[in-house]
Amino acid sequence: MEMALNKAWGGRTHREFWKTRLIAFVMTIACAFLALLSVALTVVARTYAKEWPTLANLGVKLSALALTWFLFFLIYRVIPDAPVGSRVAAQAALWAGGAWEAAKYAFVFNLGRTNLQAFYGPLAFAVSLVLWAYISSLVLVFGALMAPVDEGRREV
Repeated sequence: MEMALNKAWGGRTHREFWKTRLIAFVMTIACAFLALLSVALTVVARTYAKEWPTLANLGVKLSALALTWFLFFLIYRVIPDAPVGSRVAAQAALWAGGAWEAAKYAFVFNLGRTNLQAFYGPLAFAVSLVLWAYISSLVLVFGALMAPVDEGRREV
């Protein structure tokens, strides 16, 4: 991921080993926190589902979109070695977050229609997981390419 973002935004190809591992550890902790926050927001929205079903459903969708945007913002701001400013990272995260949410719904819709179980048998889940990882990586690079860092005046 780091090399793809550096290629898109013109950073160095490799960092020092310990810096890469430290960033990976911090991002893992941040993603775990965002996953717990997502579960908490879903539980809160589900408690109000009986009184306000439309509002609860909208709340779940908007919180998922906001957390997706924030996750991509963190990735674009922290991971690349190129100096990516907050404005560029936010713009890239907006592109990637919207594309990722759209891809998520399209993937779930089409997953039932593909009948992977007939082709791959017990490995169908693993194949679908690898396919989703591939689609997610395409969306990640797509977001970076949609918000290029200006070579003349890079933000910090």
